[in-house]
Amino acid sequence: PLEALNLDDKKRKPSLAAQFRKSLEVLLTALRQCEPFFIRCIKPNEFKATHNFDRERVVQQLRYSGMMETINIRRIGYPIRHDFNEFVHRYAAIAPALERMHKKSEARGDRSDQRTIAVKICEIALAGQDYQIGKTKVFLKDEHDAMLEQARQKVLADRILALQKAVRRHYAQRQFERAKKLAKWLQQSWLCYAERRAYCEMRLGFRRLQALYGTQHIGEKQKLYLETLPRIQTLGKGYLARRNAKFRPKAYGILQEKVLQYLAWRDVRREQIKAMKLDEFEAFKNEEERLLTPELGPEKAREAAQAAYDARLANLDEEIREQLRSDIALARDKRAGIARRYGRDGEDGEDGVQGPQRQLKQEADPFKSDVSRNSFDKFAAKYFQHGYDAKHTTTEIIRPLLDLKSGVDQKAAIATFQMIMRFMGDKDDVTPPPPKTAKNDKEAQRLESQYDILVPELYPLIAQQHQLKLEEEEDPYEKKKNKGIRSKAVARIRAFSKKSVYLEERLKNENPFIEDRYLTSLEKVQMITMLGISRRRLR
Repeated sequence: PLEALNLDDKKRKPSLAAQFRKSLEVLLTALRQCEPFFIRCIKPNEFKATHNFDRERVVQQLRYSGMMETINIRRIGYPIRHDFNEFVHRYAAIAPALERMHKKSEARGDRSDQRTIAVKICEIALAGQDYQIGKTKVFLKDEHDAMLEQARQKVLADRILALQKAVRRHYAQRQFERAKKLAKWLQQSWLCYAERRAYCEMRLGFRRLQALYGTQHIGEKQKLYLETLPRIQTLGKGYLARRNAKFRPKAYGILQEKVLQYLAWRDVRREQIKAMKLDEFEAFKNEEERLLTPELGPEKAREAAQAAYDARLANLDEEIREQLRSDIALARDKRAGIARRYGRDGEDGEDGVQGPQRQLKQEADPFKSDVSRNSFDKFAAKYFQHGYDAKHTTTEIIRPLLDLKSGVDQKAAIATFQMIMRFMGDKDDVTPPPPKTAKNDKEAQRLESQYDILVPELYPLIAQQHQLKLEEEEDPYEKKKNKGIRSKAVARIRAFSKKSVYLEERLKNENPFIEDRYLTSLEKVQMITMLGISRRRLR
């Protein structure tokens, strides 16, 4: 028995039976884990060729495999089986009432009446046929299933046809309504066009009638005027001749009286202008002496002021004659304006149109605005001084239009008026100077540049000092407040004292605000703004 024990460490090779047993166990284990199905292939022919079907060979294979017997057994029995819920869900459409009952039960979640509905469906669709109703299913044959499918297809086809009819009817109705609306729109458009065309033709006809009537009416009136006018002219000429013959001696006396009055007025006016100019020259002399005293001393300042005063006196006669010519021109313009505004016997109207033509013009403009309440003529008549009025004039003024107390404001107003005339082209402007390239013009250029630098800064200082003096005269309490301002202005004037000799010679017998050099349009606007807008009393 010790010999029977295998004490050898080497493993023995399995035998053939052991290998077969092991492979069989593996195969059985795999079969238990799977669900095998075996498919028997049917050969269409012995040669396995394409497009060759041997009917007898195929039937023979089906018979030998037992398929023919299986088919016969299936046909004899009930191969088609449906659950009640599935059967009712598919074939309830055959009976509409049962379909509604089925939908209500599904909505409630109740399926207890599914068998009853299935039985009624079979009674309706399979009346007299051999079918069976089980406990949970319906057992049918192949022909029964075909009958149910045909009935179901017929019902679905009828419903599809009804739906198509409804859709087509809706589409046709919509097309009809659209065509109806389009036809109405076309009718309305055509009627509107026809009425509009008839209205335009009628309006054109009425306008032609109005034009013909107006032409005829105007022609008749013109004919009447032409027939009446010679007689009126004859009567008027006779009346004027008789009146002239009657009043000519009296007119000569009036004319002589007017000439004497004019001569007396001229002499009185000359004396008035002379007195006014002397007062102005005296005021300029005192002002210049006061301004130059801190720089030159009392004696030299008095001599310089006296020299300027004598130079002004030398031109006094010419200024008086110019003022008289200006007064005469203003009086003539004023008389012409009064004549144009209010009219006179034997003169034209304000627009130069006489008689019936003027009346027609007034009738043709019924919407003319009435601005007489806010006219500039009223303002001029109320506030303008020295006989000036609101009529346009190209004559330079020698006195301001309004009543200004300060001499600086008066000169600034005159300079503003002249600058506006230069800007508007009513006064001949200074021609631009030619370019200076010669060496002998360097000194003149230097003096001119000094003048251009001094004037913009010195004029406001002088005006500010005069303004402070005027405010102190109007309100004594302003004297204390303006003391510091005056001291600053005087200090700035003294800062330019070394360069003021040339300016003193340049400003003698002149308005210090008037620029006699060439100015561009922008410079003119700046001067007008500086003098007429920035100054409170000229604003």
